Order: sequence, then C-alpha cells, then structure tokens
Amino acid sequence: MGRGYRVFFVDNNDGLLKVSFARWDRLNSRHPKECFPEYAAKRLRYIFVVLELEEKKPLYINYIDCGYVTFDVAGKEDQEDWERQMQLVANSIDQLGPEANEGNVINAQTKFLRRSYNHKYRWDFSDGMLERLIKTIFGRCGEETDDQRV
Repeated sequence: MGRGYRVFFVDNNDGLLKVSFARWDRLNSRHPKECFPEYAAKRLRYIFVVLELEEKKPLYINYIDCGYVTFDVAGKEDQEDWERQMQLVANSIDQLGPEANEGNVINAQTKFLRRSYNHKYRWDFSDGMLERLIKTIFGRCGEETDDQRV
C-alpha cells in the first residue's frame, strides 16, 4: 500500500477542478515559475485529500482538508496572506506546561484565535459535494498529471 494525494480547486458554482499534486506542491513551496494566472488576485476554495492506494488505485480516504488559497496579481500564492494565516495558527496553539492550567482563570485567547482561523481559512462542503468528490476520486484509476475540470 502507498499514499496518494488529490487536490481540487472549487469554483463559485461548486465545480471541481483537479490540480496535479506536483503543481500544488510547487505552488505551496513558492517555486519561482509556478503560478495560476487564471486565478490572479483571487481567493479560491480548495480540497486536499490524502488517500491510501494499492497498485495506484485509491482504497480509502485518510484525510480531507478544505481551505482557501489566495493568489497575488501574478497568480502565485499570496505571501502576505500565507504569513497572516501561519501567524494565526502559531498564536492559536495552546500553551504547554503546568502553568497553563493553574488557577481558576481559563485562557480563552487560544480558543478565540482558533475560531478566527477556522472562520477565515476553513470551509465545510455539502453532502452533495462530498458525494461528487468521492465519485470523482473512486471513479478514476491511476494518477492524472494535468489539471482538469471534473
């Protein structure tokens, strides 16, 4: 068994556009030549799926992440938005150590920051979209390399 990844951009009509994992990885790694000019200066929903594979065929879904990616005017991932997102993630991590749990006062700041992060950078799909996603993933065999509308 192995692990596979699928990435989809979601348009305003809940249409799915399959994006090759190689392009997604280059985008997130800030590869100097990777860009999506058709999404320049836009914010797009994405679905990232981790699969268990056997002989390149998906067996089951391990994990699904639904978030937003913001593109700059050149169609690259917006660096400032990414930094704001990572700062919010870092600030929403619970404090570690016994002093974090001392006393009768509860530090709600991390809870509020986590809620803010989820509100700004996460979204939930409908049951219908989940069904289409599952049909798209399990209705195909092998790994496609080109971006395509599904």
